[in-house]
Amino acid sequence: MHIHQTAEFFGESALLHDPQPPEGATALENTKLMTWAASEVEELVRRQPRLGIAFAQMLAQRTAEFTERIESFRADNLARCLVRCLISLSARTGTPQEDGSVKMVPVTHELLAEDIGTSREIVTHYMNQFRKQGYLEYSRKGIVLHRDASENLLRLRRSRPSFAP
Repeated sequence: MHIHQTAEFFGESALLHDPQPPEGATALENTKLMTWAASEVEELVRRQPRLGIAFAQMLAQRTAEFTERIESFRADNLARCLVRCLISLSARTGTPQEDGSVKMVPVTHELLAEDIGTSREIVTHYMNQFRKQGYLEYSRKGIVLHRDASENLLRLRRSRPSFAP
């Protein structure tokens, strides 16, 4: 799952020419899309090699981000996974406020749960906990991540499985 912003692209798996690409999209708000067929993108890259390089750089950046997410799933408990998700979301969709907090788009607990691979109820539990601790506020209007929240939230104790020899 990934939330895209204006001027970003998605659906790159179409370049694999799979008759049933593994991607889907859901708009969180009224949205206008511009689409190109894979053949059109390939032709643009042939004519403008720098576009192909930029495209490859964006794909490499996404791969690095997904690798980091997968590592987080392996190494972190659900609370830390949720924190990382919120920090990433605030970096991509957030608007810095005068007090140092970051206001993000309204995102449902269900969508956050889908992103970190858990249930909505678990996300709601942690979001309520984070709110009570003063790290964030949320409503249907959006999520506000307070100034020092990301640092403090990332200090949450990691839980790693221990195995007996």
